[in-house]
Amino acid sequence: MLQQGGGGLTVDGTCTAYSYYGYEGLSLDHAVKATYTLAVQEGDKTLYYAENADGSGYLSEAVEKTSIGFMGEERVTLAAPDDAKVFDAMGPEDCDVQFIVNTLYVKTRLGQTVTLSADGREIEFTKQYATGQIGSWESVGMLPGYVHTEGFSPNQQWAWSTYYGSGWAPELGVIPDGFPYEDGPFGAYADRYAPVSMGGPGAGGPGAGGPGAGGLDAGGPGAGGPGADAKAP
Repeated sequence: MLQQGGGGLTVDGTCTAYSYYGYEGLSLDHAVKATYTLAVQEGDKTLYYAENADGSGYLSEAVEKTSIGFMGEERVTLAAPDDAKVFDAMGPEDCDVQFIVNTLYVKTRLGQTVTLSADGREIEFTKQYATGQIGSWESVGMLPGYVHTEGFSPNQQWAWSTYYGSGWAPELGVIPDGFPYEDGPFGAYADRYAPVSMGGPGAGGPGAGGPGAGGLDAGGPGAGGPGADAKAP
């Protein structure tokens, strides 16, 4: 899988394209459905739009929910309550999700609002979107010469990088399993390179033995270039 555009850009209308190679039978039906909830801030409370059985709206307060972060850390955040109404965001007026040939297109939307009646008041709500990539592999086949891996971003593995100690290469086997392959966005060096927001050292740089501004320990390439005998300055 190859991601183009997006990458966390907080710009309304940004289109992120996810291109999938080697799959047979992949379609829009396999994508995670884009949705949104409606939220409003009143004082120090975040409230969400919900509906009674008769279709009348009411406000429901946000609740604390536990999730697993990008690096496997546990996070507790305020989120929509279970009774919050969930709306479809697949259409062109929202995330405009499309699958063309082998590429899934998802549009980022920010600052979108809608006015609805809740608890007898007309309230302007902000749309809070939830999107994803391909979420189901049911009835999807593989073309000759391609493999489908599991774990972090199950539909993708990037080329092997000695810098991060992570990736995939043909000589590692059909499905990489164990060192030198390490699952995760920063591979074997997650404790050295992951941003602070992911539990890593951030701009402070790598620990001993890892590449970075300070170079490598003995045996690794440093500012002098690659080579078994190169040393960091």
